[in-house]
Amino acid sequence: MSTFIDNWRIVVEDEVGHGATLIRVHLPVSEQTVATVTASEYDPREWKIPRDRVRTVMTVEDDYGAGGSRFIGKAVVWVSNLACHGSPENNNAHGYVEFLLHVDGLSADDDPIYVMFDISRLHPAKVTEVLPRVQSQL
Repeated sequence: MSTFIDNWRIVVEDEVGHGATLIRVHLPVSEQTVATVTASEYDPREWKIPRDRVRTVMTVEDDYGAGGSRFIGKAVVWVSNLACHGSPENNNAHGYVEFLLHVDGLSADDDPIYVMFDISRLHPAKVTEVLPRVQSQL
C-alpha cells in the first residue's frame, strides 16, 4: 500500500474555458514518482488567498480559509494523461508533473470557470510484474 509523502494545492488565477488544457507544475518529482491529481471548481472571491500567492504552489497546510470554496458546478472538470518527469540523480530539483485538464459541459455562452488542483506524491513505484499484452475482446 502506498503512503502519501507530500500534498500540494495549486490554484489558478486565470479562468479556464471548455476543452483540454496542458498543465505543467514544477515540483520535486522524478520519472519514478507515483502521483495523483484531483481538480474542482472554486470561487476565488470566497478563498482568501494573498494576492502574491496566487499561481504559486502551496502546501495543503497553507489553508487560507478554503472551506466551502470548492463546489460541484455545471462544468465537468477532470484530469487525464498524468506524467511525472525529472531525474532522481538531480535530487528531483528540476522535476515536474504534467497532465491534461478537461472542462466539459460549458457552452460558448457560459462564463469560464476557476479551477483548483491537489497533487499528492506517493512513494516511488516498484515494478513487481510485467503483464503480457492483453488482446481486446470487443
